[in-house]
Amino acid sequence: MSKHMPPITTTARQLFDICLLRTAPQELPCSWEVLGLTLTAGLGLGYAAMWVYGPTPDALPTLLVGLLFTLGFIYGILAFRGLRIRFVQTASAIFGTDAIITLISLPVLSAAGTGNAQDAYLLFAMAGLGTWNLLVIGHILRHALSLPLPGGLLVALGYIFGSLFISQLIHG
Repeated sequence: MSKHMPPITTTARQLFDICLLRTAPQELPCSWEVLGLTLTAGLGLGYAAMWVYGPTPDALPTLLVGLLFTLGFIYGILAFRGLRIRFVQTASAIFGTDAIITLISLPVLSAAGTGNAQDAYLLFAMAGLGTWNLLVIGHILRHALSLPLPGGLLVALGYIFGSLFISQLIHG
């Protein structure tokens, strides 16, 4: 590991604090190693979530396209605002918080994958997790782009709808 890489527990705690909207992405170290770890965790947990919800043979290609979309989106909006220097921390925050939220979501996704998706509690839990995810992404983007929270939420909605659009293109 690099001498600039903080302990994993410190980074995990910072990511969890971002999930709770207590800290901002600029609190993360600007480290390519941290980005690599959060990206790997996000891909691994995303893969697990796809298999827990319902096994699919195209899970890995779908995740890789999503990864490329996310990296391109983050880089593009930061470049548009002249803030490319914030890329590593912003991407680390997006991938790391996504990994945490996905890990917390696994039991809900497992229940939804069993066909119990009509259960009102399950639908409420899924809506709550989706709302939390939107707030966290909006919080990250707000800080990364130096916007007020409503602006960050609008950019987050654009990102989420873009992700859904790409997913629909892949799955037809």
